[in-house]
Amino acid sequence: MAGSGCGELLRTIASLLRYPGDDFPEIARSAFGMDELVDSFLERALGMDLVDLQRAYVDSFDMSEGTSPYVTYHVHGDDPARGRALLAFAEAYRRRGVGRDPVELPDHLPEVLLLLAAVDCTGEDYVLSTTLAAAERIERGLRDMGSPYADLLSALVRALRDERLGGSGR
Repeated sequence: MAGSGCGELLRTIASLLRYPGDDFPEIARSAFGMDELVDSFLERALGMDLVDLQRAYVDSFDMSEGTSPYVTYHVHGDDPARGRALLAFAEAYRRRGVGRDPVELPDHLPEVLLLLAAVDCTGEDYVLSTTLAAAERIERGLRDMGSPYADLLSALVRALRDERLGGSGR
């Protein structure tokens, strides 16, 4: 997956990690067949009605620090080093000319995935390694709570690991 495959999968995962709205079934249908773990998530998610999926999203990402979607929190907690990490992430967006949702912090997982997708996972080793560490922690927490989002995070972890291994010589 190193190189060209990284961007499409990360964009898809980013879209599925947003709060599910009325357009979720359409987004989900367009993502089928990309990855077996993504498909596993989609099958489970599409088997739920929208209100239950929204509740699962809130329970998964908004109600537990251990599964929050803020990448640098998982690496630095509330330590002042997190502020420096947030600045490094913001600088990566600026340096690469990638826009982001100004409402979200620069380490909001879907936004970070869009940054990595825009640069095809190249040249942003700090962002990639920090995101991988956070995604591993989030995935474990989601798996422990039985969240339908666990398989989606497993797909992300695998993709980032593959990219990290495949991209080490770039």
